[in-house]
Amino acid sequence: MLIPLLFMIFQPPIGLIGLMAATGSSFWPDADTWRLTWLLGGAPALLCGVLVRAAKLTRGRKGSIITALIGAFCGLILGVVMSVATRGIDLLGLFSGCGAFSALVLSVFLPSEKRKDA
Repeated sequence: MLIPLLFMIFQPPIGLIGLMAATGSSFWPDADTWRLTWLLGGAPALLCGVLVRAAKLTRGRKGSIITALIGAFCGLILGVVMSVATRGIDLLGLFSGCGAFSALVLSVFLPSEKRKDA
C-alpha cells in the first residue's frame, strides 16, 4: 500500500517540476498551481502506483523502464480526458511525458530484488 500512496503524493508535483524544467520556465508556481497539480494528477498517479504495485516490479533497469511506461500510459489517459474536456486542445504528449518522468523518478522507491542464495 506504500507504493500507491507515495505515487499519489509525490508524482503530481514531480511531473510539474519536470514540465517546468523541460519548457525552461523560470517562474515558481503559487499555492493554487500546486493544488491544481494534485487535483488533476492525483487520480492518474494513484492508478500508476496501483498498477506498479500489482505488477510487483522491483528496483532496477527493467522495473524503472516499465514504471515509466505505466506512468506514461496513466498520463495518456489523463491527456485524453483533458483533451475531450477542453474540446480538442492536444495535451496527450504533455501529460504522458509528465507521467513518464515522474514515474521514472519515483521508481527509486520500488522494493529491491530478493537475492537467491545458492
